[in-house]
Amino acid sequence: MSGKDDLRRLAEQRARGGPQREVALDRDQLVAELRVHQIELEMQNDELRRTQIELQTAHDTKPFAQHELGVAVRVALGQTASALPAEDPAHGRRALVVDDDPDVAETMGDALEQAGFPATIARTGAEAIRIAGEVRPVLVFCDVALGKGLSGYDVARALRADPRLRDATLIAVTGLPADQCAAAATAAGFDHVLTKPVDLDRLEELARHPRSAYAGR
Repeated sequence: MSGKDDLRRLAEQRARGGPQREVALDRDQLVAELRVHQIELEMQNDELRRTQIELQTAHDTKPFAQHELGVAVRVALGQTASALPAEDPAHGRRALVVDDDPDVAETMGDALEQAGFPATIARTGAEAIRIAGEVRPVLVFCDVALGKGLSGYDVARALRADPRLRDATLIAVTGLPADQCAAAATAAGFDHVLTKPVDLDRLEELARHPRSAYAGR
């Protein structure tokens, strides 16, 4: 007999004033059965919750499918690239050539360009100081005898006084024997001395390896 039939029977017996013992027994049995059903439902709910948690955990920890991984990597790389400023391909390789002889300046500039160092040319000391402040070269090849106005030594001292050019490599270019101007060049702030006529192979070596032992000879 179902629970609804028991309740209906109980209601009818109460209305007729029928025997109460049998009704009481039926009611107690009904309550017990309802409690059993309640416990069974709670167990089923617990099992459903455990199953849901297991499924969610499996979903969260499953490895990427190949196409999903590819999409994630492309998205990450795209976001990273868009967050970074565009890099100047010449950054860290700019050179400045200072010489009042146009032929010498152009020849040195062309050699540096071929070695991968974009070069700017200045004809006077004042122009060299101005350009250096603008382009911030990492290499400066400067003739020590610039004719009128500032000398190459003056240019070197001015560049060394500029904090933005503290790490630049300065190379003195001279028509004199190196030993005759080495002391003055070092005192002014030059790192190396390159004699004329300029050996373009050595110029390139100085550009590529300004701190090497060869460059210091």
